[in-house]
Amino acid sequence: LIIIKSNGRQKSSGGNLSNVFKKTQPYKIKNSKLIQIPVSTLPISRFPFMGTFNIATGFNFFKFSYYQLFFCKSYINYEIHPIEFLSFGKDNLDNSFKVHTGISISLEKKMEMYNWLFNRLKKDYDVITLKQMSKYHEDNNH
Repeated sequence: LIIIKSNGRQKSSGGNLSNVFKKTQPYKIKNSKLIQIPVSTLPISRFPFMGTFNIATGFNFFKFSYYQLFFCKSYINYEIHPIEFLSFGKDNLDNSFKVHTGISISLEKKMEMYNWLFNRLKKDYDVITLKQMSKYHEDNNH
């Protein structure tokens, strides 16, 4: 999710059903110097490949999703929220945190998933920063 301010109004790139029809590859935002680098989505279904969704759908679907992206030769822009590294029971969180997806899953279980992902990424991809991805996009799309 990228949030920008334009003419005093806040605009958000996430949380809207119309995003299903948006571009899945990086693109330059009209009348701007910004490059939008979307979170990776699965082919056909366009489900997001990101921490919250992967925790909600479980480890088996997570691995299945990864291999869909890998075999389709898709780039992976993976987003993780800090709260995904907390566990409701173990971290003694206030009841208001119960609404967060996966908060009842233990950190150990989440780390199993993330360790698997990071090891696969190191093996299967060249891991780069968003800044490097933006430069790569600019250099190859002029």
